[in-house]
Amino acid sequence: MKIDEDFYFEESNPKRVAIYCFLIIIGLILAGLAFFHFRDETLTRVVDVTIELGQPVPTDISIFMRGPDIEEFTLDTSNVRVDEYGNTDSVGEYSFRVTNSGRTLRGRILVVDTTPPTVETFDLIVGLNEAFEAEDFITSCFDLSGVCFAEFATDSYRNLSDNLGNHTLSIIVSDRFDNYVTLRVNLTVSADASLSNLRAANLEVARLLPADANWDNTFAFRFERGKFEDSEELDEFFLAIANANLQERFEESIRDVTTIAIYNRYNFIIGLAVRVDFTDGTRIYVDNISMSE
Repeated sequence: MKIDEDFYFEESNPKRVAIYCFLIIIGLILAGLAFFHFRDETLTRVVDVTIELGQPVPTDISIFMRGPDIEEFTLDTSNVRVDEYGNTDSVGEYSFRVTNSGRTLRGRILVVDTTPPTVETFDLIVGLNEAFEAEDFITSCFDLSGVCFAEFATDSYRNLSDNLGNHTLSIIVSDRFDNYVTLRVNLTVSADASLSNLRAANLEVARLLPADANWDNTFAFRFERGKFEDSEELDEFFLAIANANLQERFEESIRDVTTIAIYNRYNFIIGLAVRVDFTDGTRIYVDNISMSE
C-alpha cells in the first residue's frame, strides 16, 4: 500500500500543525483589526465623553465623534450644567447631540469628580481629657462637590487628650464622591488650655441667621469673643437693638428692622447686624447702635 507522504508528514509533525494553527489565529486577528479599522474610518458615530467637574465642556467635535467628515456636523452641549464661567458645576450624566443636514446623533457626557478636597489645617490645642474631633484641625476645606467630611485615620486618636504633651496624628478629609486626602496634624494637650475657648476666639464669619446674601459686613455689635446662643450677656445686645429708636435717625419711613446673628464655624455668635428696610425699597445696615439707647 502506497502512503501519502504529505499526509503522513502532517500527521507525524505536531509542531508544524501548531505553527499552522498559530498562523491562522494571527491571520484572523489581523483581519479583525483591519475590519475595525475600516469601520472606524468609514462609520460616523458618537462616543461617550468624560469631563472632570469644574472643567469647561470641550468644543472640538472630534472629541465627541469618530469617522469621516465629522467637521460637517454641528455640536450641541447645551444640556450640560455649567457655571457663569462655562465650567461644569454638577456631577451627572448629560446628553449631547450632533446634527448635519437633518441627521441627528446623540451621545453621553459624563461629568465626574475625581479630585480630592483642598484642605488647610492648623495645630490644635486642647485641655486634658477634653473631647475633640478631626474637623477641629481644619481651617478651610474647598471641594467643588460641596461638603467636606473629616475623620481620624484611627479611632484611638480620640484618646490622645488623656495624656499631656504633643502628639502627631493623621486625619482623612473626603468629599461625597469618596475622593480623599490624608493629612498629618499636630495636637497639644495642655492643662491650661480649653478647646471651647479656642472656638470662641475664632472671629471669622461662617454664616448668618437669617441668611442675607447682600450683607455688606457692617456690624451693629462685633464681639471680641464668640458667645453662646443662650448667653444672658447676648440677650442684653438684642434688647438694646429692640429698644433703639432707629426711625428718628432717618427721614425715610422704616418698613422693617431685622436683627441678624453672625456665627463663626463653631456656632458661636461673634456679632450682630441690623438691617433696615425703608418703604421706598432701599436698605441699609446700621453700625452705630449704643447699649445705652
